[in-house]
Amino acid sequence: MSGPDRRASIWTRELTPSCRRHGDIEPIDATEHRRRPVRLLPWLVAALLVLWGWGAWLRSERAAIDALAHTDHLDAVCRGAMLVSVGAGTAVLFAVATCVWAMLVALRAGRWPPADARVWQRTRVIGGGCLRLRCGLVLLLAPASALFHVHTGARLVGWAWNTYADARAGDASGAAVPVKPERTEP
Repeated sequence: MSGPDRRASIWTRELTPSCRRHGDIEPIDATEHRRRPVRLLPWLVAALLVLWGWGAWLRSERAAIDALAHTDHLDAVCRGAMLVSVGAGTAVLFAVATCVWAMLVALRAGRWPPADARVWQRTRVIGGGCLRLRCGLVLLLAPASALFHVHTGARLVGWAWNTYADARAGDASGAAVPVKPERTEP
């Protein structure tokens, strides 16, 4: 058989007829590979400083939670749930913001990657209706995903807070919090 195989599998078929090949962007040369890390150095230093600050705050919070666990276990659970929720929510919202920014850049340029993009490997350019369809899906699903993750974190914090409040209410009234009886074998 001469030439490329024309049979398209479900994985290589395009979504719409307007999803045609718009050319390729060739990878950058080796000299650019060596210059690029020097240009990225200030951003890498800034990212390391942010991560260092985040780590210091996280270590102090964990130490406070560990100290609190010896005196008030339920308050420690509540603070731990809030810490997990804040960490996960921040990561998810940052990822969604980056994704939405990239899609808006693509829509403004009318193609992805943009014409002035430098890529590490040969990259297919998409544009037209295919680009609008893919960007629309991403712009629709990214905020929905963020809301799902933030809502899940909020439910976790709500569960911990309700557990804490129920235990405090039981302690304040002098009545013990109802405990599920242990199962005994006959």
